[in-house]
Amino acid sequence: MQKFCLLVLLLIGLTALQSCRCSKENNAYTVGIDLQSDFKNDVVSVEIDGQRIFQNRATTNEVAGMAESIRTRCTEGIHTIRITVNGITKADQFNLTKCQFLGINYFSAMQQISISYYNQPFSY
Repeated sequence: MQKFCLLVLLLIGLTALQSCRCSKENNAYTVGIDLQSDFKNDVVSVEIDGQRIFQNRATTNEVAGMAESIRTRCTEGIHTIRITVNGITKADQFNLTKCQFLGINYFSAMQQISISYYNQPFSY
């Protein structure tokens, strides 16, 4: 009986996890943005299509490998993301046809921002 209960709980947990991964509702997809490496109390701003979705200081937790995880929803189509860290800005366009997950890294020594695109959420 205990094995059966554990199996049921595991299946429920996996179903819940799958539903959090990616969903399309009302013609909008999940966009996940993770601020990852090399943030050290940096002032960060994230905008999509001119709308600010995040503005705060960020510090990377070296154990977790992440500073912040941001989730928003966007409609299908082409969008512009703009990341600003301590006055340094990087902008890019992406075509949203399914859920998209972005890894943002800041290289303070070179004052550069990189954006990496993935189809699955990050697992830390």
